Amino acid sequence: MDLSPTKATEQFLKCVAIHLANRAECKGLIYRLTIHQGGLVEFYPSVRVCPSRYIRKKESMDDVIHHVLTNHDIGQYIINTDMTVRYFPDCYVQPEKVLPGQYIYQKSFTSARRTWIAV
Repeated sequence: MDLSPTKATEQFLKCVAIHLANRAECKGLIYRLTIHQGGLVEFYPSVRVCPSRYIRKKESMDDVIHHVLTNHDIGQYIINTDMTVRYFPDCYVQPEKVLPGQYIYQKSFTSARRTWIAV
């Protein structure tokens, strides 16, 4: 997999959005995801997800960003494994493979659907 930073960032945000969709406890919230120049990924508010539809135990739940980076193709392409393991629970990506910046997941101006907006 060889993607441009723009495409990799877009796919990463889309994968995170899939895990946030239709969560009753999170309706009306505005999510903020920040990718720093050094690769640190911060996400607010913290959301925990189940590893699969078949494993639903509370002790199996994982932070959504950590889950996407470790269990999905796009995450495994951009993750900085050394930094993520060393500074767990912080998650790090390879800064040259994504676009650093702050992204907000909120309803778009033209419809009721949510979309990622770069700030």
